[in-house]
Amino acid sequence: MIGNEKSREFAEETGVQGSILAVTLFLKKAYQEAFVGASVKLVKKKLIQAVSWVAKWASSAGFQLSPSKSKFTHICGHNYRISKTPIYIDDKRIPKRKTIRILGVTIDRKLSFNQHCDGVKRDCLSRINLLKCIAGRHANANRDVRMNVCNAFVNSRLTYGLELTILGIRTLLDKFAPTYHRAIRTTSGLLPSTPADAACAEGGKLPFRFYIKNTICHRLIGFANRTAGSDREGFLLVEANRLHRETIDLELPHISKIHWCGTRDWNRTPMEIDSTVKSKHKAGSNPAAIRKTVVELLRTKYANHTVRYSDGSLALGRKRLPHISPPATLQSDHPIAVLTDSASVVAALESERPMHPGIQQIFEDARPDTAFVWIPGHSGIPGNEKADQLSGSGRLMEFYTKRVPADDIKAWTTKMLKDRWAKEWYTTGQDNSRVYVLRKIKADIKKWEDPRGHRDQQVVSRLRTGHTAFAYNMSRGDFKSTKIRGLLMTSLEASGAPLETMSRSYS
Repeated sequence: MIGNEKSREFAEETGVQGSILAVTLFLKKAYQEAFVGASVKLVKKKLIQAVSWVAKWASSAGFQLSPSKSKFTHICGHNYRISKTPIYIDDKRIPKRKTIRILGVTIDRKLSFNQHCDGVKRDCLSRINLLKCIAGRHANANRDVRMNVCNAFVNSRLTYGLELTILGIRTLLDKFAPTYHRAIRTTSGLLPSTPADAACAEGGKLPFRFYIKNTICHRLIGFANRTAGSDREGFLLVEANRLHRETIDLELPHISKIHWCGTRDWNRTPMEIDSTVKSKHKAGSNPAAIRKTVVELLRTKYANHTVRYSDGSLALGRKRLPHISPPATLQSDHPIAVLTDSASVVAALESERPMHPGIQQIFEDARPDTAFVWIPGHSGIPGNEKADQLSGSGRLMEFYTKRVPADDIKAWTTKMLKDRWAKEWYTTGQDNSRVYVLRKIKADIKKWEDPRGHRDQQVVSRLRTGHTAFAYNMSRGDFKSTKIRGLLMTSLEASGAPLETMSRSYS
């Protein structure tokens, strides 16, 4: 209905394919427990029964299954042979396939994902060729922009379906690493002979062996963050913890779950945010004037309020609690005024889509008469200084919150993997002569500031890694370049060597 006018009604006879609710409606209608069995023969028998049941149910529910579009395969880590008994839908045989492609992921019998990786590699090679077009000799080309395009265009394809392909993590590491590093070389303007570790260190990127582990952890954290009502360990969590242990010898902490997704309730009373101090004083104002404003505010506007100061600290990716209770749950006979120097917390309280579980908990528990007042930090306000001191002392305590917000765990995971990569780069660079050229002038993995212009950045990057066009063409025996041939001939003729010596020298 729009205004007082109603639209006409139409009968939907071809299903809900294409609708935004298609998957949800189908799963709600078709949900059923999976069949399991102790032997291949029993599983095959139950499979035939399940297909027959689904066909009958679909007919009664108004769905129409297509036998020609249906497929089945036998997934098993052992070499068991499945019986040759065919499976039918409405007396039409379902074709059997060695692999099945579902939502862009090719699944094979042993879940090795070899064919999936081969197909993704072919797709990414064409995408890398397109990257060369934007990595050309443009005067104002920026490598950061090209890296962002590479992440969206190539890396996203490499990690698509990672929640399932993680079962073949070894195959992914072996087959996708060359493609990933090739994309980094192309984006940075480096030559194919540049070592992968040197290319990553020069561009400030994680090597694929660290990048894939970081992506797996982030996928898991994002999934667990939104999955309420169950704490059982799925294979994704088990695999992520295994990779984390073998890399940094630590497991992921427990993840705090969000209370809701999307915008907050429209009928919820908005938080009272007081920005009086911020409006009166700019950054770098006199601390004495700030203290005077805060004292006057507490004496007048919040004279009848119970005043509490709040602060917190973050260490090793785990939230440490201060000695005082969380301000939103304090009991008082008077209205509560919470003074905090965290501008991010105040901004999150004003947001229409707060996704931090702690902020959502404040919305759930805070009293309607609670006011949040922002004050500058390190301004000599006694209550704020005491809260900061108590919060800082939490770093010396072995008391953590039971669960950590997802954003904090993601930042901690990335930091730990980067530290591990930095240590490996520092150690390996001393023993590996191929990357020692860059290691001599760059002992860390941080990205250096690029010169302006793509050509200058390309030249500097090649010089840093020690792989230039001249050395690359010489090493592969390319004598077609007139410029290189001219330089070589001029140098050898100046030395007085005969032609046969020049030929042997070039060889």
